[in-house]
Amino acid sequence: MDFPRTVDEITPEWLTNVLRENGAISNSVVESFVLEEFDGQGNWSEVRRLVPEYSAPEPDGPRSMIAKIGLQSEEIIQNPAIRHEVAVAYEREARFYQDFAAGCGLNTPKHYFSAHDPETAEAIYLLGDIGHLRAVDRADGCSLDDGRAVFLSLANMHRTSWESEQLARQPWIRNYGTNASPKVVQQWLAQRIDSFFELGGNSVPKGLESIARKFLPKLIDVAAEIVTAPVTLSHGDFQLSNMFFDDSLDIENRIVVFDWQSPGLVRCSEDVSIFMSTSFDVASRRAYEQQLLAEYHSVLLEGGVTDYSHDQFLNDVRLSLLVSMAKQINSVVRKSEAIQSSEEVRARDMAMVQRLQVVVDWNCDEVIPK
Repeated sequence: MDFPRTVDEITPEWLTNVLRENGAISNSVVESFVLEEFDGQGNWSEVRRLVPEYSAPEPDGPRSMIAKIGLQSEEIIQNPAIRHEVAVAYEREARFYQDFAAGCGLNTPKHYFSAHDPETAEAIYLLGDIGHLRAVDRADGCSLDDGRAVFLSLANMHRTSWESEQLARQPWIRNYGTNASPKVVQQWLAQRIDSFFELGGNSVPKGLESIARKFLPKLIDVAAEIVTAPVTLSHGDFQLSNMFFDDSLDIENRIVVFDWQSPGLVRCSEDVSIFMSTSFDVASRRAYEQQLLAEYHSVLLEGGVTDYSHDQFLNDVRLSLLVSMAKQINSVVRKSEAIQSSEEVRARDMAMVQRLQVVVDWNCDEVIPK
């Protein structure tokens, strides 16, 4: 399978072929390009900005692009199970951009090229540069206007893929509601729950511990429920850190969402709950949530969704908040060394712990199966 496996393997000739194949350029060639740093490197990828120099003017040629390259860490190379997990995530992202991004109902970066190798867990994505758009630091929290833009765009994506038979036939799409199998998430939660409450200390909302411990033995049951019909396309990690805002567009089309390694078929409440529990400080979330959720549900109905009442939607949100809580608990403990490395890092992460107040405010213990 022939594609650049590292940034150093990208050549002007390869860029020329890619841009010509998708119609971005026609009369010129890429003579050279400059690599720039880009704030977006993840655990499994290296992200760089490419600035090409063309041999002749190209009015529609991209002035810059983003190259996302799969990292080959020692952990991935030496561990077959992790290598398989990474390879599957790369395939999801490649398949999503190739087959579904254009019609998903949500703005995504322009896709020029993507390829992955399922054997070696190597991958590359060449995407439109969205670094000029406005980012919102999730530690600062989301405003009402930005929250409305997010929920309106999200509702449009969800109604577009509501009970999609086409998506259901795709072998690469997730068909469960967590970023790993529910059994694995439950095992992690059992191992980390004590450490979380010790690490969180006074930042942990009052009442959260009893809900988390009650939920632990029922996690698999709840995860199984939120993947039953009605299901729709879910981003899987729908946080402010995975989106930009294009203020030149109307509010319904303002957000551009990236990092599509976890798309799945699950109830719409998964994306809603992740965003709610990570993107607002407690006071703002309490002030905005009813308006945002009501508008979101109205857009679903206006888009043709039927037999999905507002009460059922809110019940699904409570179920999904429990699963989101489990993933956040696991994440905090996994990052415990970094959290303890400085007061600044600890303050930011403890602010996120405090946002789990949503689980208590919504009385999520009431929907845990008996």
